[in-house]
Amino acid sequence: MTYAPSNALWWTSYAITQRLVWSGYGCYFSKNGDDRIEDNIKSTLKPDSKTVMMVQGVSAAMAGGVSALITTPLDTIKTRLQVLDGDENGRRAPTVAQTVRNLVREGGWMACYRGLGPRWASMSMSATTMITTYEFLKRLSTKNQENWA
Repeated sequence: MTYAPSNALWWTSYAITQRLVWSGYGCYFSKNGDDRIEDNIKSTLKPDSKTVMMVQGVSAAMAGGVSALITTPLDTIKTRLQVLDGDENGRRAPTVAQTVRNLVREGGWMACYRGLGPRWASMSMSATTMITTYEFLKRLSTKNQENWA
């Protein structure tokens, strides 16, 4: 209920935020760099590996935040359904719709965002660790294959 939408949103957000961060970096580069460099040369400048990892890490953290913000209500509902024991007192477990109604009745729509802060932090840190490790290992394996050729 939460992992598939969360992952789909994360990968989509990651692609978008990476483009935004790179374009921001490009603007920073052109404003603080040589204005005499022509545009076609600017587009061919290649950042160093530390810059690439920084952009990927920042983009991953931002994507984690976006994904957490959008999917926290699903996670809250899932968690509420998991902790409720439907067999207690011979009653059936509540449905998703009943759970949403109960949450909204208890604390308004903001009740669906309980735990957003920790989830945001967790998803951002996890995504940053995952993507920087993945990208580092990918670059490392590519270098090793080039050396073998």
